[in-house]
Amino acid sequence: MLAEANLIDSLQDFTWFYRGVPEESPELRDVVENGEVRPRRPGNVGEYARYCHSINEMTDTGYTSWTIDRGIAEELARFASEQAGLSGAIVIFRVRIDSIDDSRVFEGLAGEDEYLVEGIVEGVAFSEGVDDDNDE
Repeated sequence: MLAEANLIDSLQDFTWFYRGVPEESPELRDVVENGEVRPRRPGNVGEYARYCHSINEMTDTGYTSWTIDRGIAEELARFASEQAGLSGAIVIFRVRIDSIDDSRVFEGLAGEDEYLVEGIVEGVAFSEGVDDDNDE
């Protein structure tokens, strides 16, 4: 894993974290009502939980997965929808990277430009498309 300082430095050229989910996800309601995404098991944190989450072995942790690449968020949401036999409709959330305390951000799967964020992520909005995400 990257040293913490290097991880945060590597994000300075990016504005948004993205998270894609099937439209049927209970997260949709939390974002609509509260503008936040909650991890499944908030108390399940630490190095081992991050490792298991990042390799998709156990995602019921105190972390949620985010990416700096909106296209990857779309792909993963579609895959999750297909795997669960859902409608295929997806939603993409976004949150400003600089709104999250550096100590809560950890490296995830490099191939997915994934980052794990510990705890509740506040200030989450919907990403309507690439064009709206270019507006700062």
